[in-house]
Amino acid sequence: MSTNIKTILDIAKFYLNQHTNIRATAQYFGLSKSTIHNYLHYKLKFVDLELFKRVEIQAKLNFDNKHIFGGIATKKKYLQKYK
Repeated sequence: MSTNIKTILDIAKFYLNQHTNIRATAQYFGLSKSTIHNYLHYKLKFVDLELFKRVEIQAKLNFDNKHIFGGIATKKKYLQKYK
């Protein structure tokens, strides 16, 4: 594995501890969303299986709630636009 294991673990721990999403995690680490996705959903499985399972639970929660966050963002956008 060419990626530093410590980097993968740091990204996974940040993702879980901050209750963030892939986009915010990628922005924080200065990496692309696809890189973060690959680290969390493919490579982490071979590094730390328990952490991988926790990340998968968080990812499912994010996926299940994304329509709510989209609605909140749209509401905020239009409230600021027509203030």
